[in-house]
Parts: sequence; structure tokens; C-alpha cells
Amino acid sequence: MRYHDTGPLHLDFHRTLNGSLAWLREHYGMDFIQEVARQMAHEVYRDIYEALKSGNPEPLIEHWTYYVTREGGVCREERDRTCIRLFVNPCPATGYLCEKKIHPDTAFLEMPDRLAAAFSEDTSFRITAEHPDSTGYTLCIQRLNHDSQ
Repeated sequence: MRYHDTGPLHLDFHRTLNGSLAWLREHYGMDFIQEVARQMAHEVYRDIYEALKSGNPEPLIEHWTYYVTREGGVCREERDRTCIRLFVNPCPATGYLCEKKIHPDTAFLEMPDRLAAAFSEDTSFRITAEHPDSTGYTLCIQRLNHDSQ
């Protein structure tokens, strides 16, 4: 798979991303961050996005699962005829920030939702990220509904 980093794991990436997204939100707003998410989904992860456009969710599932488990999270998958659900608990990104006593910025917490929306564009999938716990830090459910069924 193209998107498998195998070098040293630097969880401090999440601290840097949190700060960068906070700065962008403060200076350019959330519409700008949505455009960043869109460009990331469509250009940086082009192969995954193209697979989704052709009806294949497997590269996205593999990508999410690989990185969640590589960073120490647990990812459990459930499938039925029209939906794939990935239960991520704990979330390695927000868990790392909380461990370092860094408050996750709104833009950081919303990035999975914004990426999901961008990955859904022009595909037969409706992709959402749900955060059913009150903090948004512990459990995340990535849901891929196949709209054409």
C-alpha cells in the first residue's frame, strides 16, 4: 500500500497538527480548513479517493486501520450489506494530546469529519465520523455507507 510509513513513529505530529490547525482557524477560518481537508483527501490521498470514486472502500479502510493500530489505538470493524463501521477506541491522536495536557483545538477535533466529507465527494459513499462520548476524545466511529445499495 502506498500510504504505509514504516519509519520511526513520531506522535508529536499530533501536537504540531493541533497547533497548525488552530493557527489556520484563527487566521483564515473554518472554510479554509475545509478546503485544506478537501485538497488532502483529493490530492495527497489521490489513490484512496480514486478507489472510492470507483466504488472500492478497501484502501481507505486499510489506511485508517493501519495508522490507528500503528499509533497504539484499537480498531474494530463491523460490516453489513450497506455499511462499514470502524470503532476506534482509544483515539491515538486525541489521547496523545490529553496525555501531554494539550487541549485539542476545535479544528483538530473536526478534521476527521471534514476529511470524511471530502472523501465522500463524487463517490457512492456517505462517510461520517461520529464521536458518541461527551469529550470526543475516547471513541470515534468511522462509518462508510454505500449509497447505491
